[in-house]
Amino acid sequence: MNTLKALLPALTLSLLASSPAAALRVGSVEFDDCTLGEAASIAAHCGRLSVPLDRGNDQGERIELAISWLPARARDAEADPVVLLAGGPGQAALEVYPRVAGVYELLRARRPVLLVDQRGTGSSAKLHCAMPSIEDPFAVDTSTEAMAELAADCAAQLQVDPAPFTTEDAVADLEAVRAALDIEQLNLIGGSYGTRLGQRYAKRHPQRVRTLVLDGVVPEALVLGSEHGRNLDAALQAQFQRCRDDNACSERFGDPAEVLAQLRTRDDAALVEQTVIHPRTMEQRQARFSNEILAAALRLQAYAPETAALLPLGLAEAAAGRAQSLIGQAWLMSDDLSESISFGLQLSVSCAEDMPRMPADAREAEAHTLLGTMMIDTLNAQCERWPTNTAPADIAEPLTADLPVLLISGEFDPVTPPRYATEVASHLPNARALVAPGQGHIAQNRGCMPKIIEQFIEEADPQAIEAECLEKLHPAPFFLNYNGPQP
Repeated sequence: MNTLKALLPALTLSLLASSPAAALRVGSVEFDDCTLGEAASIAAHCGRLSVPLDRGNDQGERIELAISWLPARARDAEADPVVLLAGGPGQAALEVYPRVAGVYELLRARRPVLLVDQRGTGSSAKLHCAMPSIEDPFAVDTSTEAMAELAADCAAQLQVDPAPFTTEDAVADLEAVRAALDIEQLNLIGGSYGTRLGQRYAKRHPQRVRTLVLDGVVPEALVLGSEHGRNLDAALQAQFQRCRDDNACSERFGDPAEVLAQLRTRDDAALVEQTVIHPRTMEQRQARFSNEILAAALRLQAYAPETAALLPLGLAEAAAGRAQSLIGQAWLMSDDLSESISFGLQLSVSCAEDMPRMPADAREAEAHTLLGTMMIDTLNAQCERWPTNTAPADIAEPLTADLPVLLISGEFDPVTPPRYATEVASHLPNARALVAPGQGHIAQNRGCMPKIIEQFIEEADPQAIEAECLEKLHPAPFFLNYNGPQP
């Protein structure tokens, strides 16, 4: 009887798939064939679910959520899907999936994958604003007044009230999708901000979570943006210590920390224009190597071991008057970030959940960091002009449910360091925190981590994980010139 019950979801999918109205039907949701990714290389099924815009008014305006279902390959597949919770806040799951598909394709051997674009992102009522066309994103007015006006202009463009677009709303949406698909339990994998969404869903619906994977962990008590500068400085210093300990790197570049200090104290008169070829468009542009570009380049390069390997070289070149590499990297990664993040959704979440809780001493604590206080000052100004809802009073309370939880951190993560995972795990009775040696932000696709995640989701036992294979991970060797590291 139990065997028949376990097979019923798969049998139902098989029978309903022959319906002429749709390629696939799961629960009450109909899906059509679609492809994911810019290269349209991943076959999937895509559908939509209508939900209330305001959860307090079921009879009011509604929005549609974009959903994708990727069936398991096994004939005797498990009924509980794996759910990707994208980061940001502001990333869309259907857009992120092709970049991390390697992890999930392994899991699809036994389980389907469910993707839901969080409301305000992707194709789920995206809070999209037409931004001014800017050739150099670092040449615009970044005063708090200008940034506040940018937020006000964005809000005025929207055809929907952006206030009910918070993490709490996303939790309610995910629960509505689960119920519509007639699924008992979910296996959640959250990355970065997605770890906040995963913890919140588990707090509200613990009986619906079979396993929870948190990668790049954001504690519920953390105010996003309040520690970014200090976390980045710590990660950079750890990378610079690696260079000091490496004979080839230290002989070639000296102490990168000293080079960075010299660059940060340049006189403004030294910021001459340089001709830079944009790495994406290959167009020649003029730019000044400001401290804002310096901070942006180092911050974004620190996210992954491959780009962190360029840090000492880029700093040395900039100190020698050749900052084109760092400028180009800042342009390229800033372009990628702006294209992948919904600006409106980011404000709706941050202004409701983070800015009201910003610690009184955060600005002072961040003032002397490489990033400085611009992030806090900008968010504060923009939130004054952005429509927001009030967040629940308990959002800072930790998740304490007795669920199988796997927490993953990169050793050199510049935004969510391993200590965050340790903090979250301390409140969980059935959790295990792993650190990926030499890695940065988001480590689920590094080395043997996909196999570890597969074992964890299959067995739902964090203590049984065989993690010795992580010892084979290591940071990327530093580039000694633009041809690469020393042979």
